[in-house]
Amino acid sequence: MRIARFNVFVDTATKDNALKSRAKNLEIFRCWEGEWFESDHEKVSEPQLLVALERTLRESEPWKRRSSLKAYFPISALDAVVVGEFWNSPMVTTRDAFQKELMDCVENAFNAYSAKYDELTSIPKELAFSERLESAISEKLSVTEQATSGTLSTSMSTAVAVLAIDIDYFKQVNDSYGHQYGNVVLRCLAIRLEEVGSTILSDKDYLKEVLVARLHGEEFAILIQGSFAANQIREISEYFRVAVTEQSYQVRTNGNSCSGKEWPIN
Repeated sequence: MRIARFNVFVDTATKDNALKSRAKNLEIFRCWEGEWFESDHEKVSEPQLLVALERTLRESEPWKRRSSLKAYFPISALDAVVVGEFWNSPMVTTRDAFQKELMDCVENAFNAYSAKYDELTSIPKELAFSERLESAISEKLSVTEQATSGTLSTSMSTAVAVLAIDIDYFKQVNDSYGHQYGNVVLRCLAIRLEEVGSTILSDKDYLKEVLVARLHGEEFAILIQGSFAANQIREISEYFRVAVTEQSYQVRTNGNSCSGKEWPIN
């Protein structure tokens, strides 16, 4: 999933001291379905900037306008462009040095992505999930402590919940249809869980975060953070269960259509 890779790259680049030492300001843009967005996902509308971004990605070469302090650097693997603003109009040697540092940053970002995101499903894996869960619990404890001491209203209190999901009899899927089919089922499940999580997050104003992760094999987990009661989390759990088990999966492997089949989810 390129958006996840892009977000990891943005986080890596903004913390990269080597890049910061060569340019006084960095802007990162991403092209998605023919439209350009800033790193904070705001849509780009400035015509001159759009032309420059399109040219950079199309030509796949760093460039700058004459006498400008800004230079444009393509990252084709992410459909992205980094705009560096320098203290003086950057000569070719300056741009080449920055480009080398930028490619090192991209490699570091991709390594960080591989460490935290599952290659098969493109969703976070156990390491990323554990880190986010630990952070969510710390936030919860901090808010609880502040509420107890009277420095924060109890109405601001938050809750943290974890849902565990696995596919019963998944070994039979692999044994009967092959691992390639099983992998497609895992991808389909990951996509559906993320879609449901996204829908719930937008529909329930008391939720702050819904994070879907793949832990091992056919085992998934969902981190839910917000201001909710036990009955509300049960309702959310049922929403996930119904969405996964009561809708068929249309899977296509090797160009052959495979009929959808439901497997029980615990």
